[in-house]
Amino acid sequence: MKKDLLLALIPLVISFGVPAFAQQASTADPQLTQAVQTAVTKFGEALKNKDAAAVAALFTEDGLVVTGKEPVSGQKAIEQFFTKLFEQEQISDLTTTLDQNSPTISKDGKIIWITGVWNATVQPQDQTSAPVKGYFASVMDREGDGLKVRILDEFRSTASR
Repeated sequence: MKKDLLLALIPLVISFGVPAFAQQASTADPQLTQAVQTAVTKFGEALKNKDAAAVAALFTEDGLVVTGKEPVSGQKAIEQFFTKLFEQEQISDLTTTLDQNSPTISKDGKIIWITGVWNATVQPQDQTSAPVKGYFASVMDREGDGLKVRILDEFRSTASR
């Protein structure tokens, strides 16, 4: 009974903490905006070049990719995931657009999250290519002057551009 009550209260406790944690920048810090754009550009270039090692290097050591099938955790596993993905499909014409409220910054300024939409032409192995649209959310950590992806959650829509 006590355990059930505790489990029921956890979402409530979390909901009170989120507003204090999530403080959106009223005016975007130009250095942060540039760091986010650089990270997004590097990610796009690594995908276009089918460079799984470069994709994995953009993640923290314990980074996480949430896929439609399973979560993939750690740089090595992320590299293996993208290696397999690149073998199974061709990705071209990739564009990424951040939502107008991205980035959002934690109150202490150490954690940044972004959301947005992506479009690409995807051609699975032995199939015809098709336009694909998807959405993403990413949590990033400041590391030095740059950013590393801690969590990437990506959703592919079946709808075309």
